[in-house]
Amino acid sequence: MPMTPAEAADSLKAIEKTAHTSAVSHRYARSAPHLMLWGCVWCCGYILTDLAPRFANGLWAVLMIGAVIAAMLIGRAQQRAAGGNPGNAEAERFGWRYPAAMFLFFCFIGAVYTVMRPVSYAAQAAFVPLVVACVYAIMGLWIGWRFVVAGIVLAALTLGGFFYLPHHFLIWQGIAGGGALILAGFWFRKV
Repeated sequence: MPMTPAEAADSLKAIEKTAHTSAVSHRYARSAPHLMLWGCVWCCGYILTDLAPRFANGLWAVLMIGAVIAAMLIGRAQQRAAGGNPGNAEAERFGWRYPAAMFLFFCFIGAVYTVMRPVSYAAQAAFVPLVVACVYAIMGLWIGWRFVVAGIVLAALTLGGFFYLPHHFLIWQGIAGGGALILAGFWFRKV
C-alpha cells in the first residue's frame, strides 16, 4: 500500500526533527569539554586571586593563554575524532577564528574597563562572568536551550555572590561560577 501525502509529510517532519535533535546533541557534546576547561580556569583564577591578589594580573594572563591553547587543542582533537583532517582548509579557517575571537573578547573587556573604570575589584571580577553569561544565553537562542539555562544560572550565581557575599566574592565566583561551568559541561555531555 503506497504512502499517502500526509504520511509522507509526517515522515519528513520526523526525519527533520531527528536531524535537528542530533545536531543540537552534537553541539552540546562538542561544547562540554570547553565548558569544563573554562570552569577549571575560573576556579583556579578566582580562588588564587583571592589568596594572592598581588599576582592576579600575571596569573590571569597565564591562565588565559593556557586555556586558549588548550581549547584549540580540544578543537583539533574533536576534529580528528570526527574523521576530519585538522590540516584541511575548513579546519584551518576555524583554527584561526578561536584565538582571534578570544583576542577580540579581551580587547572588548579592556576597552570597557578603560571607559567605565570599575569602582572595585569585585565589580571588575563580576563583569566578565556577566558578559559570558549573556553570550551563552544569546548563543542558546540558536544552538539549544541548555546554553540559555547555563547563562541564566551563571548570571544569577554571579549577581548573588556580588550582592550577598561581597567579602568572599572571589572565592564564591571560583567555586560557584567555575563549578557551574564544570557542571554544565557534564550536563552537556549527557544528551
